[in-house]
Amino acid sequence: MSQAIRTSLAIDLDMLQTARERAEARGETLGKVVSDMMQESLATRAPVPEYRNGIKLLPRRDFTGKVSVEDVDALLNEPE
Repeated sequence: MSQAIRTSLAIDLDMLQTARERAEARGETLGKVVSDMMQESLATRAPVPEYRNGIKLLPRRDFTGKVSVEDVDALLNEPE
């Protein structure tokens, strides 16, 4: 776990109210909830596009779920 420090922030009232409600519902501190919300927000950002020779590359994908010959046969033999 990272180290927590005390600081002051100016945030919108509606965001403060949302964070307070989440903190109360979860039984956590306001600071913990705000930190979690910030981490979630930063983690969901779109990746920076990669370029090669001036051309934008397609995003990388997880190919762990490989397609087998049996999967292809099943789809080809599926009634329409």
